[in-house]
Amino acid sequence: MDLDLSLNSILCGLIFSSVGIYYFRKGKREGIMPLVVIGIAMMMYSYFISKPALNWIIGIGLWVWAYTF
Repeated sequence: MDLDLSLNSILCGLIFSSVGIYYFRKGKREGIMPLVVIGIAMMMYSYFISKPALNWIIGIGLWVWAYTF
């Protein structure tokens, strides 16, 4: 696993981690455990994905999934 410090990965990590923190806090406050898990996943996944397109697809997919709660 190499550290990808491209502008794409930094931007993706910043956007989706910020949204993940929001969903994590909202899930804890309202007692919605799947929202807590989605928030944690949004904060962590960008560290493990190095392909730019896959990074955005997973982030947007998690965001849409969290929106259903």
